[in-house]
Amino acid sequence: MKSNTGIIKIRGERHLPRRINKLAIVASVLAFTMIIFIVLTFIQADNLMRREAEALTSFTSNIMPDYRLASFPSLDEQTNLSGWFFPAVGTPLSTIILVHDNAGNRLQFDLDSPKLFELLVNSGYNVLAFDLRNSGKSEGSLSTYGYGEWADVLAAIQYARQYASTEDVILYGFGSGVSAALMAWQELLPSDSKQEDIPSELKRLTYDRDYIKAVILDTPAVSPDEYISADCRDGSLLGDYLLQHTVPYAIRLSAGHSGSANLITIVSQMQIPVFITWSESNNFLGTKTSNTFSNERIKLYPDLTHVYISDAEGYLQSWFQDQEDYATELTYFLKRYVSKS
Repeated sequence: MKSNTGIIKIRGERHLPRRINKLAIVASVLAFTMIIFIVLTFIQADNLMRREAEALTSFTSNIMPDYRLASFPSLDEQTNLSGWFFPAVGTPLSTIILVHDNAGNRLQFDLDSPKLFELLVNSGYNVLAFDLRNSGKSEGSLSTYGYGEWADVLAAIQYARQYASTEDVILYGFGSGVSAALMAWQELLPSDSKQEDIPSELKRLTYDRDYIKAVILDTPAVSPDEYISADCRDGSLLGDYLLQHTVPYAIRLSAGHSGSANLITIVSQMQIPVFITWSESNNFLGTKTSNTFSNERIKLYPDLTHVYISDAEGYLQSWFQDQEDYATELTYFLKRYVSKS
């Protein structure tokens, strides 16, 4: 006979091995850290893009060459841009469009800017100095280091074509304005492109790449991302080793740009005169990127490239500190490569 003991065995809950528990905890911590890091990345990107526009410095009109107010919409026809148009002394050779650095405005060199305007107009060039979006007196809420501003540059060229009565233009970029200028050239298609190849937003333009006669680049970089990274570096572990690598992606995403722009690739395709200048003592951006940019350009077009390396200390300080040499080199470039071409 079977004995009934009345004892019922109940299977207890199975516990996960301790190793799996630890892995789950580590994974949770990593996921939480990643979320925090992503949030910090987009907060920093938003702070950089929405920095308050630098107001135009007050000045007396007698320090400026003759000018008229300029106003025109960007390529989206919704963002109004403001600037000044300076007519050349004598018959204009071309029109130079100044493209300022991020967080600046049409007065790139503050109250030393009129001296640059005067140099250019006395050399026989019209000058269009304008505020990019979210800068100076222009509209717009985001600054994107060239990833969106190229559309403003194209609109400025269209304005110059309509009112400047010259056969071409010269783009003159400073800092991240170099990115905007070069990306504007890249967005334009060659003159032999078919109409169906032209994006809809560019069909309103009445010019092509051939309308850009030359470019002047003050402190170029390999990519617009390098200007963003420089603004992220703040001496902290987060800024120097983490955010400087991720914030550029967030800004590109906000500007609707799929990938990082390679400015060397663009300038390597430009079979037009190029003036390149930067300072050997540029600790903000670093001199390696400008030097690399310059060397790659010279390899391909040595006869169409003029380089001036300044002794000035700091970022975009050459005009302030070495103005005489800067003016001499710039004038030489315009006379040799542009006015006789």
